[in-house]
Amino acid sequence: MTWAIAIGASALGALLGWMGYLVFDGRRDVKTLTGIVGVIAGTVVLGFFRSLAGSGPEATLPPQVWFYPVGLLVGFGLSAVHRAREKKLIEAKDLVVRIIKERLTKAGNHITMISFDELERIEPKLTRDLVRRVMSKYSQELCPRTLPPVSPGGPSRPGVGLVKP
Repeated sequence: MTWAIAIGASALGALLGWMGYLVFDGRRDVKTLTGIVGVIAGTVVLGFFRSLAGSGPEATLPPQVWFYPVGLLVGFGLSAVHRAREKKLIEAKDLVVRIIKERLTKAGNHITMISFDELERIEPKLTRDLVRRVMSKYSQELCPRTLPPVSPGGPSRPGVGLVKP
């Protein structure tokens, strides 16, 4: 078995699987799908010409070509995992923004930030690590803030705030 062909077929399959997932997920348009179909059709045509040119046992496609669908499966799976992680960050961002905006609507409250401790108290799944990842990904909406101490002389409190209220 030629490992270069097996690795190449797997990589091509993974790339096309990733692209296919993006098309079916609705984040890419029909042009992307057309490109995928073009690459697959080109692969089929090359395989057809190879089978026509060969004779005897070499007349069929090499077994390494079957790594291509394996690569498709891996690419599709990896992109689905990536999308699930991205969805978790989006949900966490929306939850943080909602909590801060709910505090804004309270009478006389104009504070557009909240401490990590208070966020975890309100919603336990909003850990510091998760909120920091959300802030780094969505820096146009959320930013790190330092809140004043609860008691005089106490430590300042790290937190998160809205960029635009």
